[in-house]
Amino acid sequence: MQLDRTVAPPVFEIDPISLILPEKKILENGLPVYYFKKEQFDLIHFDLIITAGTLFQPALGVAGAAIRLLKESSPTHSSRDMELLIDFYGASWGTRITANILGLRFMIPKSNCEALLPHLMELILNPKYKESNLAVYKDQKIKSLEINRLEGDYIAQELKDTLLYEEGSPNGTVLTRQHYEDLTVEVLESYFDRAVNSSTAALYVAGSIDSSLEKLIESHFSKIKKGERLLITSPLRKDLSPRSVYHELPDCKQSTIMLFKESLPSTHPDMNSLEYLFTLLAGSPFSRLMDNLRRKHGLTYGVSGGFSTFFDYSIMIIGTEVVKEGTNKAIEQIFYELKRLREELVSEEELKQLTRTVAGKLYRQLDGIVASMRVYQHGNLFGGGEDMVDRAFKALAELNAEKIKYLANQYLQESDFFSIVVGQK
Repeated sequence: MQLDRTVAPPVFEIDPISLILPEKKILENGLPVYYFKKEQFDLIHFDLIITAGTLFQPALGVAGAAIRLLKESSPTHSSRDMELLIDFYGASWGTRITANILGLRFMIPKSNCEALLPHLMELILNPKYKESNLAVYKDQKIKSLEINRLEGDYIAQELKDTLLYEEGSPNGTVLTRQHYEDLTVEVLESYFDRAVNSSTAALYVAGSIDSSLEKLIESHFSKIKKGERLLITSPLRKDLSPRSVYHELPDCKQSTIMLFKESLPSTHPDMNSLEYLFTLLAGSPFSRLMDNLRRKHGLTYGVSGGFSTFFDYSIMIIGTEVVKEGTNKAIEQIFYELKRLREELVSEEELKQLTRTVAGKLYRQLDGIVASMRVYQHGNLFGGGEDMVDRAFKALAELNAEKIKYLANQYLQESDFFSIVVGQK
C-alpha cells in the first residue's frame, strides 16, 4: 500500500520511564564508583568527575590549562606517542570544564582496557606538564583572546560575570593576556595535585562490565590518593542589584542582547516546572521569543538560553543577536513576552505542544545506557536524587495554564533581570 505522505502519522502518548540506576561501590581509598551495566556494549565509557572547576582555581586560566594539557603530560610518553597509543587501542579521550567540575571522559574497547588503562592512569596519578606544550598553549590562548575581544557574545559573557560575582573571585575577574603569561608548570601541577583526590572525584562507568573488568578498574582507580572534599562557595555578590549595561561595539552588524538573573537550585520543588516554563519562553524552536523576535518581527535568526547550574543556585539566561537597528525593539518585545506570561493563561493547544516538546527532551536524555549515566551523574552532583526522572515526569503531568502563570509571576519579574547590550542601539 502506498503511503500518503501529505498526512501526518498519528501521535501516541508514551508512558514515562524511570532512570536506570547504577551499582555503586566505594573503593578502599573512599572513591565512589558507579557501574551502569549493559551486555553487548563493549565500548566502555569512563567519566571521572572532579568537583574542582574554575571556582576552585587559584587564578584565571589555571583549571583550563591543567585539564586541556593533561593528555600531553605523561611522565613516560611524549605527546605524540600518547596520541598514537590512544589511537592504536581504538580509544578516545575528552575533557570537560565548568565552574563546578573538571571532567575526564575516555572510551576504550573492552578488550583493550587492560593494555591502555595503566597509561591513562599515569596522567591522572602523576602528570608531568611540559614547558614546550605550555608555551604553545599560552600562545594559542592569547591569540584566541585577542579575537574574542571583538565578539559581542564573548564581551557579554564577561560583563555578565563581572556583574554577578564578587570582584576578585575567579568568575568575577576579567581574563587578560597576563593571566596566560603567568601560567607555569609548577602552578598547574600544584592545582591538579590539590584538585584530584578520592573525596573530590567520582567515577562513572558504562558498558559490558563483568567481574574481571570491575577488578581491573578498581585496582587502578583505588590508587587515587585520599584527601578532603574541597570547600567551594558561591561567589555571587551580596548586593545583587539588577541593572542595564551597554557596551558599544563600533561597525558591528548585529547587537548581542543578554538577560539573566539568579534562579533556583536544582533541589528546589519548582525547578522542574520552571525549566518547562523557560522552554515555552525561549528554550525551543517553537518558543514564544522565537515566534516574536524571528517570525513576527524579523529581528534575529535565533534565541538561546537556559540555566547555568551551580551547587546552591542557578543563573537563568536569555540570549540573542539582533539587527542593530532593532536592539531596543527586541528588548521591549522580550519584556512584553515576560509580561504576557504573567498576565495571560496559555492556550490548551500551546500547552499541549509544550508538553510534547518537554517529554521529547526527557526521553532523548535517557536514550541509552551512556545517556542515563550522564543524567544520573548530573543529578548526583547537584542533589537530584535517584527519583529525579520520576519527579520530572510528575512535574510535567501536573503542569497547567494556572501553574505556568503562577511561576511567571514568581520568577519572571522584569525587575529581577540584568540586561546587557553589546553593539549598537
